[in-house]
Amino acid sequence: MEVRPAWIEISLTAIKRNISAFRRIISGEAEIMGIIKADAYGHGALEVANALRKEGVRCFGVALVQEGVELRENGADEPLLILGYTPEEDFRLALEYGLTLTIYNHAQAVVLNSIAGKTEKSAPLHLKVDTGMGRIGFLPGKAAVEEIEKITTLPFLTLEGIYSHQAWADNLQSNFAEIQFTRFQDFLSTLEERGIHIPIRHLANSAATINFPSMHLDLVRIGISLYGLYPDAEMAVNPKIELHPAMQVKAKLVHVKRVPAGTPLSYGCTFTTGRKSLIGTVPMGYADGIPRALSNNGQVLVRGTRCPIAGRICMDQFMVDLTDLGEAAVGDEVVFLGRQGAQEISADEIAERAGTISYEIVTRMSRRLPRKYLDS
Repeated sequence: MEVRPAWIEISLTAIKRNISAFRRIISGEAEIMGIIKADAYGHGALEVANALRKEGVRCFGVALVQEGVELRENGADEPLLILGYTPEEDFRLALEYGLTLTIYNHAQAVVLNSIAGKTEKSAPLHLKVDTGMGRIGFLPGKAAVEEIEKITTLPFLTLEGIYSHQAWADNLQSNFAEIQFTRFQDFLSTLEERGIHIPIRHLANSAATINFPSMHLDLVRIGISLYGLYPDAEMAVNPKIELHPAMQVKAKLVHVKRVPAGTPLSYGCTFTTGRKSLIGTVPMGYADGIPRALSNNGQVLVRGTRCPIAGRICMDQFMVDLTDLGEAAVGDEVVFLGRQGAQEISADEIAERAGTISYEIVTRMSRRLPRKYLDS
């Protein structure tokens, strides 16, 4: 049943092309971890995982235990790393579903070890080190080394990996990425000197994977760029890698009418027609992920032409000014994000107009909009 003519198209072909592009630039034997948290950045975690699996991606990262459980219950048997904070009450669930937790203090490890001991299962984990992001993680130093030494003595834990996260790898004018890399490497060296060898070391996110080949180590974590988006709009100007956006957001006009000059539109009457106008209604709104900040500010594509959003975006609908088209009809395709004819509206463009980043544009797209998967 089609509730309304508004939907999202996801090109699995584009995602596969992006994986291939990364494989061409990855150093040495580094593996790719596909980051599919937040429902694969709004693209659909189950479908994206299946596509990545066919391309040989052998491990995934998510933010929450619940995201990992959903993947397991739908057939994912690859290693699944929980990248974020996990409440201790979810440790047992994580063990039950074979999820790999991120641990960043000794107290957490003790609790996890106790639960694992009761289930007679060894709990896999990755240690998180804060080299400059300021979020969760061991701060490199003597105290952290001593905590990790204690963790290595816990019998029901398996230290599979250790990682950190880059804060500013998308800016080549800053040396902060190198500073973080040095901190991470120095900390790993200190652990090695204490006889602590952890097999999988990883630091590079999408930006660092593109900009810093020396930081690829054993594993790279590709998130936003899996979906064809550059971590920063500046990286798209002279790109080091060719990426293909996977998401398009579309609808059909559900109403078209001519109104006289002086007609106010939408809540607050913030837009008033300055001439006899052709106004179309699009059946999507801020409840679907269309930023309200685009009220009187954004554009869509209709019949290959850019048309301005007129008036405030409503919860479930918004209006567009079609006057310059001359003609339009109910059923005409509307592209909010993506390409139509020779024109394209990118996530970066929408983000700039809305005062945010492309990550937020794609991840905020509601599940009220059905995803249609295309694979040529």
